[in-house]
Amino acid sequence: MSDLNIIPSDIPRSESPTSFSGKIEFRFGRDEFGVIQPISGLPSLASRVIKTFLTEKGSNPLNQLEGSGFTDLIGSFVGEKAAAAQVITRAIVEVEEYFFSVQAGVSNLPATEMLGSITLDSIDLSIEGSMKVAIIIKSVSGESAHLLLRT
Repeated sequence: MSDLNIIPSDIPRSESPTSFSGKIEFRFGRDEFGVIQPISGLPSLASRVIKTFLTEKGSNPLNQLEGSGFTDLIGSFVGEKAAAAQVITRAIVEVEEYFFSVQAGVSNLPATEMLGSITLDSIDLSIEGSMKVAIIIKSVSGESAHLLLRT
């Protein structure tokens, strides 16, 4: 399995494991030696948001709120931007509701790993019916990341 690469943009970061300028790359998975790399802060939040978007709502028997309707778009032909926007907007609300319910019961989660909001940035449809969805996540601490979801 290959690593998941997410390239956020314009992220003010107070803690950075390495210096950067402009854009940074979140790399989840194994390093060049095959060692699994732990993540924390905004990359951890980004990972959990993406997982929740890509999980079918109700598929987790331990938490029926986890997931979203975004999975309805995966593998389907999306012809109209308005129809896609409606499904995506609903999925954003579902993901936010899930995070807010989980965060309400956790007192030791760092503010950089707590979701503040998700905003739909753009939807790009291809002629073939595939789609790119750009969202902006913002943590409670105020850090933000621009994430791209593809169907």
